[in-house]
This record gives sequence, C-alpha cells and structure tokens, in this order.
Amino acid sequence: MGRKSFRISQPRWFGSNRLYKVYVEDSGLYGARIGGQLSDPRAADIILQVIVLVSFAAVFTELLDRGLAGLKPAFIILTPVLALYYLLKRWFKGKVESREKTEEKYDTMDPQSKGFLTGDMSNFVIGADEIKQVKIKTNSFWANMWHGASSHLEVELRDGSARRFAIIDELNPEELKDNLSMVARSITVE
Repeated sequence: MGRKSFRISQPRWFGSNRLYKVYVEDSGLYGARIGGQLSDPRAADIILQVIVLVSFAAVFTELLDRGLAGLKPAFIILTPVLALYYLLKRWFKGKVESREKTEEKYDTMDPQSKGFLTGDMSNFVIGADEIKQVKIKTNSFWANMWHGASSHLEVELRDGSARRFAIIDELNPEELKDNLSMVARSITVE
C-alpha cells in the first residue's frame, strides 16, 4: 500500500500559498514543501479562467458600448490577453512539472531524516505528542476560496495554537481520518 500521505495547501496572508505533501508516521506529521500556489494545476486553472472571463467581459463591454465600432478596441484588448494566457499556461505547466519532481524526491526520503527537514526551510514536523485534536471540515468555504478544495484540516496543538490547511487531494473524510488515526487520538469530521 505504501506510506500514507496527502497534499495540502497552507494559505498565507503575505506571500504566496505553500503546497505541501504531508507524510503520516507514528511519530507525527511530516510536511515537505513541494511548491507554491501555482504548482497546483487546479489553482492555476482558476487563475487562467479568471483572466479569460475578465478579458471577455472587457471585450463584451466594449462591443456593447460602441457596437461594431468597438471591434478594433476589442481586438486591441483581446490580443495581448490571449498572449498572456498562453504564456502563463506554459509557465504554470513548468511549475507543475517542477512540483512533481520535488514530490518524487521527497517520496524516496525518510521523513524522519535530517535531509528531509533541511530540504526546504518551510518543511515542518508536527509531533504526535503535540497534537491535541484534528478536525476535518468538509464543504469548507475557506478551503474552496483558496484552492478550489472542498475541505480543510485543522490541527489543534497542546500549546493552544492551531494549524489550518486546505486539503488538495480528493480524499473522502473517512479515508483522511483513517490516514490520521495513527497520530491523533481525537479526530472529528464536521
């Protein structure tokens, strides 16, 4: 069956979101940063869709305001937007390929090794003894807003703090609960 793992996103207020692969071990949760928000194909698609919708809205508005005389300004708007779309699509594809290579690297490493933690300064460990409770929140507006994900994971720690992540992988809550059962005694699905 292999090692239990899943992908999450950690939204940040100041800076780009971070994409992690979390490996579940008896001793804790080991998060390896595998990319940024544009490394997730779903997030990249959302950005590209917004670009297309905004550009076509601008073209449509121009045509409504000026009729056929608005065709020339509409093409002036549309041409650079389409060029930007294709450039971004190509750039996002490179980001996704880079994420896949990084993920493959971490898949071959022992999460408890020194090299795992030093692989990226954003990598993290949440020890099993630090975890007070885990909440899996389904149909989460918060997670959907950040990555088009449907649920998020909230890990409450014994020191009173909490870590919140959008769940990127399509896992049903019971499957995720089963994955996390080896590190947390209290897991709720809301």
